[in-house]
Amino acid sequence: MGLEIKKLAAFDCDLEGWQPESASDAWLDVTMGIGVVGEDGLNWFNVTVASTVAAAARGESESRKGLLVSPRVADGDSIRELLHEVVQQCVGLNWDASVNHLCQRFDWEYENYQPDA
Repeated sequence: MGLEIKKLAAFDCDLEGWQPESASDAWLDVTMGIGVVGEDGLNWFNVTVASTVAAAARGESESRKGLLVSPRVADGDSIRELLHEVVQQCVGLNWDASVNHLCQRFDWEYENYQPDA
């Protein structure tokens, strides 16, 4: 089973061609529609992506759930590439196992969801 980012968007700008004014401005909230390769459907995951300089300026030093810090964050293309690599590291034996891995890195749309009893 493989995972793919089927949709990717930034909240504040067009990710295509995005370039921060400086390394300390490389802080971007993104949403990803992630699903199984070759299948319809996706689930939404959110994460803030930041350069190490931008994270340090905000008192953050490393990645955690909901925050991906990397020295490689330089533009929209580098963010797309980095997220693709992280998603590939989250592939599990099935969808449920993959979601468990994804939820360790990203905020999931159904996290803490409790259907009516």
